[in-house]
This record gives sequence, structure tokens and C-alpha cells, in this order.
Amino acid sequence: MGRLESEKYKNENYSCFDKVMNKYKSMLLKTINIRKEYEESYYDVYSDLADCLICRGMYGDNDLLFEKMYNVYKSSGWSCGWKGNFPEGKLMAFYPKE
Repeated sequence: MGRLESEKYKNENYSCFDKVMNKYKSMLLKTINIRKEYEESYYDVYSDLADCLICRGMYGDNDLLFEKMYNVYKSSGWSCGWKGNFPEGKLMAFYPKE
């Protein structure tokens, strides 16, 4: 279980929070658009963006890693690793050719 999954259970309104997050994750599934040659990465992208969504729901936009990941996806890239020690390192991103 990831950090966010375990943290959300500590929320006193967990069931309400989970219902809201599931609604948004369902909408997210319908809006992700990936070119055919990259479709095997669909659920990886979904998982990353769902974690960004949960993190925003719990902490706002204050989490360095998830905000960087979100910004990469928002600019049509894919986060694909971290170079160096966290948090001093750098998020690695892949930008497919148009």
C-alpha cells in the first residue's frame, strides 16, 4: 500500500472522502487520452493522476512530488522516474514526439 492509500485511512471522514475521490477518479478514467502506440501505459498514467488527485484532496497543492508529476502530465509529458535523492533531485519526464 502506498503512502497516500495509508494516509487517507487516517482521515476521520474517510468514507465520505473516499466516495468523492472515487467519483473524480471515475471522471478521470474517461478523460485520459493516450495515443495508440502508448496505450499500454494508460493505467500507469491513470494511477499517477489518481494519486495526484488524492494528494490534492488531502493536502492541497503542497506536495512537491505530486505537484511536479501533475505539471508534467498537464504539459503532455509522462513522469518516468527521479534522478538523485528526494527531494533534492529532479523528476524525470518523457515527452512523446507530436
